[in-house]
Amino acid sequence: MPTVILHASIRHGGKLQALADDQRLLTDEELDVLEIGDIKGNHLQDLVRGCSVA
Repeated sequence: MPTVILHASIRHGGKLQALADDQRLLTDEELDVLEIGDIKGNHLQDLVRGCSVA
């Protein structure tokens, strides 16, 4: 996910807003690290977590 955010922000020329669907691979702890890390400061404006299962 960090690589996708980096390349998309470069391609679109600005910070991104991302939606992370509830899943097993990217746990809340891993998303916290991503959100707090360097990517938020440079390429990620906001990370929203959600669940697409109704």
